[in-house]
Amino acid sequence: MAEFYGLEYYLYILIVLLLISIYFNIKQRQLAKKRGENDLVLIKKAYFDPVTELPNRNNLDIIIGEQIIRAFRHKKSFIVAAVKLLNYHDINLRSKTRAQEFVVESSNRLLSSIRNEDMLSRISDNGFIIVFNEYLEKENLNVIFERINTLFSEKFEDEKGTLDIKISIGKSIYPDDATESNELINDAIRKALN
Repeated sequence: MAEFYGLEYYLYILIVLLLISIYFNIKQRQLAKKRGENDLVLIKKAYFDPVTELPNRNNLDIIIGEQIIRAFRHKKSFIVAAVKLLNYHDINLRSKTRAQEFVVESSNRLLSSIRNEDMLSRISDNGFIIVFNEYLEKENLNVIFERINTLFSEKFEDEKGTLDIKISIGKSIYPDDATESNELINDAIRKALN
């Protein structure tokens, strides 16, 4: 009879340890899941603009680097265009909320102007970069620029009134104007400001 109670005691201890183990396994899975979600949030903050959810400058450098490799391999060129919102800072001084709405509307207009295979990135408060793939012929670029200018000629309207959106566009061509990511971006921005 004493052996039976001893066996029952060990069985009880084993069940308790098993339950504790299951509890800690569940907790570890929850922690791992939370850590994974936090990693995704950090990646999103590191590579995407919080206002427009477009790729940011860090992401853009990677994308242009990959584009350079493809263009070099296929002996092609590609175009990087900078779009500057010239009156953004005036709007931002009056209302940060309205300036963010202005930027979101501007990014939507740009996205609707470019092709699906092209990439739009927000690199500063008032600046966007468009990376056109290597299969865009230079002659067709003017069609896209005309589409952008037409959309931006329409006033920005919200509940607080209407605003003109003033933009300037500059372009840089790989490899004619520059061969590195930063050089392409800076050349396009410089041309947009002139």
